[in-house]
Amino acid sequence: MRKSLLLTLCLVIAMALTGCGSSGDSDSSGGTISGGAGGSIFVNSTVEVFDPQKGTDAIGKGTTSVKGVFSVTGVPFGGPYIVKLTGGEEVAGVTRTDVTTPIFAIVPEVKGDEACQITPLSQFAYWVARGHAGADAIDLEDVNYAISYVQGATGVDVLKDSPVVGNDEPTDEKLTKVARTRAAIKQFEEAVGGKPTDPAYIAPSDPAFTQRVALLGFDAADGNVDGSIGGDYGKALEDAGALDATELGKAETDKAATGTAFNAKMDELGSPAFKGIVKDALDEVADESGRTLTEEEQKALVDDAAAETPEIDLNPVVGLVVENSPNAVVLPVELGLMPNPLTGRVPLDLKRADGSLEELDRDDVVTATFTGAQKAAFSFGWIEAGDESSHGVTITYPTEGFQAGEVVLTMSYKLANGRTFSTNLRIVFAAEVPALRGIELDGGLWSDLKGGIEFDRREDATDRSFFESFKMDIMAFFSPGSMPTPDEPYNLVLTVDKGELRFAGEDEDNWAALHTVEYAGRKIDDREFEYRFVGNWANDTTITLTLSDSKNPDLKTAKTFKLWEDRDALKSVTFGKVAGTFEVGDTAPKDLSVSVVAKLHDGTVLNKDEIEASCPYINLQARYGSLADARGNLGTEDGKVMLTFNYTAPSEIGWADVTDNETDVVTVTYGDSVNDCESRNIVLDLVDDVKPSKK
Repeated sequence: MRKSLLLTLCLVIAMALTGCGSSGDSDSSGGTISGGAGGSIFVNSTVEVFDPQKGTDAIGKGTTSVKGVFSVTGVPFGGPYIVKLTGGEEVAGVTRTDVTTPIFAIVPEVKGDEACQITPLSQFAYWVARGHAGADAIDLEDVNYAISYVQGATGVDVLKDSPVVGNDEPTDEKLTKVARTRAAIKQFEEAVGGKPTDPAYIAPSDPAFTQRVALLGFDAADGNVDGSIGGDYGKALEDAGALDATELGKAETDKAATGTAFNAKMDELGSPAFKGIVKDALDEVADESGRTLTEEEQKALVDDAAAETPEIDLNPVVGLVVENSPNAVVLPVELGLMPNPLTGRVPLDLKRADGSLEELDRDDVVTATFTGAQKAAFSFGWIEAGDESSHGVTITYPTEGFQAGEVVLTMSYKLANGRTFSTNLRIVFAAEVPALRGIELDGGLWSDLKGGIEFDRREDATDRSFFESFKMDIMAFFSPGSMPTPDEPYNLVLTVDKGELRFAGEDEDNWAALHTVEYAGRKIDDREFEYRFVGNWANDTTITLTLSDSKNPDLKTAKTFKLWEDRDALKSVTFGKVAGTFEVGDTAPKDLSVSVVAKLHDGTVLNKDEIEASCPYINLQARYGSLADARGNLGTEDGKVMLTFNYTAPSEIGWADVTDNETDVVTVTYGDSVNDCESRNIVLDLVDDVKPSKK
């Protein structure tokens, strides 16, 4: 377990959220929010911009054109902002449908001319942000989380990837780019509302669609679309002017099916099936643009658009964080007895949607920039300290000391897929340094219990409110000469955002969401706590613990943990991809292998024997082709668990609708028994070299 500070720097180094400017800061001109509106095209719709911190009065307004583009000017610099589309029509080919539900988008910050697209995916991002915010107004952290989650899960940047050609020329490059975006939108629409040819199809312009997206967004707010929905989504829908109580009831009934469809449809985006999806989208986009494509042009554009399948990650990276860091910075202007230069560790982690952290090490390239009048005294790099090695800051105090003020360190890390995450670290110099400089939460809850607690199954447990006890370490850092003592302890405040805590062994009336912790000058080791949840809970519900200064509430640190029905229960199984294509009519069987990653709720990855023990029932079924063995074979290769099966492509007979873009699906069903199981799809790319493809 890493500590957040070296002994040479028992001071606070704190993290501030990326881009944390105040909402509504503006000059007389402001900025512009503009982009495209469509799942098909939204025309003659009203677009309004709102500040979530200031209420329901619009601060800017615009209208979508016949090509589905809009622009709202005079938006005050700052953010985040909510963008809301109402009225008008959704145009899909010759079909025009009235828009009878609001469609939302979110913008993190306005600095000038900012892109924003209003689509079913931006609607999803809004409701993810709303679920992530809980009872609070949407803030920058919620917006950044939602945008990153949706981009990871769908491959679409909801700010920049336009769903329409708009006023641009329908060049090859423009058509292929829009078709890729529209392909992801169509997949999402099918997951939520079905196909347009389905009798029960629900269009994005329908209130029923919004109810389902809202539930899906609240489900995804903890990083897992698994049916565990926290928060009052009904009130959120009502506050947004989007509630349809009857349709919400239906959406609640269908929420498990919607979540399953979402996971399956997003998996298809990252599979060979993407080529067929993008072909259908290209046909629609080309028709909207007025450009007629020959069969050869269409095939070339489809090949270009599908040359690289989207990288789909249903648990994507959503942020860069400083490990276990409070959110305030105070350093003395004079060096005093501290060593010079002063060195402090800044352990950096990538944070995934489910809250899990991945450490960045020496080989991970972090870009660092200092701003402030005294920045020349600072440097950033890798600090060697044995097991405590991490990125860090070196501060060289000038002989005369620092002037009162601050230096801001901005750290950025770029993922392989091009997404960049940043975080700021503020270091403030003050003539008078407060007694308490830093606080830290750590201990057995995260090191031993892997960041989660399990429902208490003791015989005396009368309901599902109580969970196993856990231990935490509490550490505080004080200025020299101000260390508290047992006779004069310092009060810290420990709070939990959901449910109640008590120190183990205390009376029944000590259950509370807030506790005062007396810190007597020494680290509180392995203090045992008990927890109970008030109300209903679901697997992987995320609980946030916050430890703060009783005198300065802004000095605080927070860590999360999960609630589990059974930490040893199987949470997820994912299968790798099959490369290459399979020709329709080829009667030669092929031995195929895909990787298998099975995880428990506590993050433990299972080996082959453990997977077979957890899933005694495994069944494989091809939709069109055939399999030699319905069970397949689990084995290991280079340390990975592999599923091997023998597959034969479908015959030409009866295959009248095949095109170069068709796919086959091998459905793997697994679980305790045929009546208690789940399923995942492995997508295979089919081609037919005998019959030409159809437009």
